[in-house]
Amino acid sequence: MRNPNVKILIIALVLVAAVGAAGLFMSRDLLTPVPSAPEGAVQAYLRIQVKDQVWEAIPLTDGGEYVIDQQDGKTNVVHTTATGAVMHSSTCDNQSCVQQGEVTLENRDSRVLANMIICLPNEVILEVLTPAEAGMEAK
Repeated sequence: MRNPNVKILIIALVLVAAVGAAGLFMSRDLLTPVPSAPEGAVQAYLRIQVKDQVWEAIPLTDGGEYVIDQQDGKTNVVHTTATGAVMHSSTCDNQSCVQQGEVTLENRDSRVLANMIICLPNEVILEVLTPAEAGMEAK
């Protein structure tokens, strides 16, 4: 495979599948939320995976920010809106995750990595989900 985006997508899909199969859920000890606007009707959710552990989906609201601090000193900062997320900063060397730009409900079908932002060096994956994908759809 010559296209590096295809390699990243394959690695991400394997990581996501492995975590899904293992069913591991991480405590929120490493995730520091910064207060955001009051919740209204939730349009999108953010699932964060660090290494082989994943959080339950977080409802997105306008102006949110999450700081992911790992014990080994790696840090990622995620900015969110009501419909998307962007890796604002990272301690990784290549900054590929920051350059991937924002993923939103509106643009995820046209992105190479679809609904994900991936930081391979820090082993962090962000996924923007609809309420149905997050299992939060009203019944």
